Order: sequence, then C-alpha cells, then structure tokens
Amino acid sequence: MKKIIIALALLIGVQGQADAQFLKKLGNAIDKAAKTVDDVANTILGDTNSSSSQTSKTTKKSKPYQLGESKITIIGENPGVSMTKLHATRVYGSKDVILNMQLYNSTDEPWHFQTSIYICVAVDDNGNQFKKGGIDMGDGNFTTHDAMSTILDDTKFNMRLLFSHVNLDDTRLKRVEMNYVYHDYNYQVYNGTFRMDNVPITLLPSLKADGVYGEGKVLIGSTITSLPDAIPYMYDNYTTSQFTNNGKTYKMVTFTLDDEVMFKAISKDQTTISYICLDTPHVKFKVGENFYAIDNDLTYEDEHHSTPNANGDLTFRGLTLKREKAPGTGYLEIKRVYAGL
Repeated sequence: MKKIIIALALLIGVQGQADAQFLKKLGNAIDKAAKTVDDVANTILGDTNSSSSQTSKTTKKSKPYQLGESKITIIGENPGVSMTKLHATRVYGSKDVILNMQLYNSTDEPWHFQTSIYICVAVDDNGNQFKKGGIDMGDGNFTTHDAMSTILDDTKFNMRLLFSHVNLDDTRLKRVEMNYVYHDYNYQVYNGTFRMDNVPITLLPSLKADGVYGEGKVLIGSTITSLPDAIPYMYDNYTTSQFTNNGKTYKMVTFTLDDEVMFKAISKDQTTISYICLDTPHVKFKVGENFYAIDNDLTYEDEHHSTPNANGDLTFRGLTLKREKAPGTGYLEIKRVYAGL
C-alpha cells in the first residue's frame, strides 16, 4: 500500500505524463530502497549473509568524505547532490533525535526527489534500529508520510529527519541511512542512499525542577561566582543585575547565547541561585509526555496532567507555569515557567 501511495504522489507531480513503464520503474526503485533499509542493520553488525553485503561489490558508491566528525557516503544513483551540513540534536531528556541536514545541488538541472521515514533507518552502537519518526522538507513540520521536494540547480536545501524512541543514553548514531527516489526530465527513475557514519548527538537545554540541563547544567543552589563562563548550546555569556521587589533586593543572572536570552536565574541572597525563570522559547520544558516552549499552549491531556495552584497557575513536577490568553484566539499560552518557586 505504501508503495502505491508514493507512486501515485509522484505521478501527480509529473501531471499525468508518465506511462506504465515509468510506473513500473518507480515501483522497482521504491522496492530497492525499502530492501536496503531491511538489510542495513545486518550490514552494520557484520552479517555477511545479508543481501546488502552480497551485492556491495556491484553497488555504486561515492568516495566517502568527512563532514565534521561524520563520514558521508552516497550509494547508488546521484546526479551530483551532496550533503554539506549535518548536525544531530536532542532536547535533554527527550527520546527524539533530529538530524539537521543541508543538501547542495551542484548540477545544471533541478533535482526532484522524495523520501519517507519508512525507507530510512538509524542504528546505535548496540545494534538497535530506529525507523519511526518523520521527515521535514523545509516547511517546519514533520510528516510520517512520503515527502517530495525539488532542489534547483546550484542551490542549497535544508531538511530534517526525525527518529523517535532513541535510547536516552545514546550519545551518537553509529549509522544513518536516508534512502531516496528521484526522476529526471525523461521520467527515468533512480534511487540512492545517503549513508552517514558516526553522527554525534548534541544535547539541547531543558528545564527541570532543580535546574537547566544540557551539555552542562546550571542548578538551583549553585554559587553564581562558580558558574562556567559558557556551556555549549546553553549559553556563551551571562550578566548580573539587581532589582527590588516589595522592598527586597534580588540579584538576576541573565544567560545568553548568540545575544539571545536563554533563561534567567534569581538570587535572594545575592550569592546563590534561588529560582530559574524561562520567558523566551529557547529552552524547552516537559509537561506530561511532551516538551514545550514559551508561547505554546498545552494539549488537553497534558493540561490535565498538571495541578492548578491557588494563584491559578499550573504546576508539574516542580515547575510552575504561568499562562495568558493569546490575543485573537483566547488560547491560554505559557508565558513564563519557574523552577524553585
């Protein structure tokens, strides 16, 4: 059924000009891509009986090249599209890993291609396979269905690949294979694979009841003078200031990354961190089973996982969520989140 859906979607894109031979070629290409996914784990783990291993001598491969710590290889057909950026991230505490990729079409013709999460696979160091997630072809939304796009000649294209349920202790993906199908102006169908070996997973910050965690941590109770000068992907600078509330003087520490405010800490005794506050969307926090950012509204289920307090705010596992009605919609959006209140 999935093969038929993908075939029909691509046929719509060529406005009915394809004939029965083109449909057959498309189906064969998708079959090959799906079979590659079925065999890739055995190949990674050294199973020489897999069909991928048996056919590797006749499969066309590009010369591998380094992209940061990762090695990139293109297997199968490719007219001249390369991967020029690759960065894998996960929010601290989340099982979702996102591969941020940039492709570059160095040819003189547009590249019409499609892929789907079901013909992609990631494998960790323990041989665990991850095939569930989604594809974002540059519009900011993940789809679990097939996704199609066109990269114009001499143009770069940003896309994302999401793998869900990745083990929390995985610090890298040993191998990722993104299979694709594309066609030329003669509706000749080809298929290939971007193989990515050794993809480190960067931790993005999230707020918990006792502090902010990521590639490092800033905890409630920490002495301000002992804070690191910077923590990758969390902050690269912080400044201190004072303010007065109800006759009491407090110290505020503002943490920034690339001049964007990430989070703030408040000290009652001028020395140690008493509270942490989020009022910008750059640090995530978890409610129920989902991660949110400032200006999001909670799902119905996650709102009922929270507990209202006397002020009408919501609390969840040590976090206090303050909400306001969004203009025009009336939805209650999260505007500030506190840890330590």
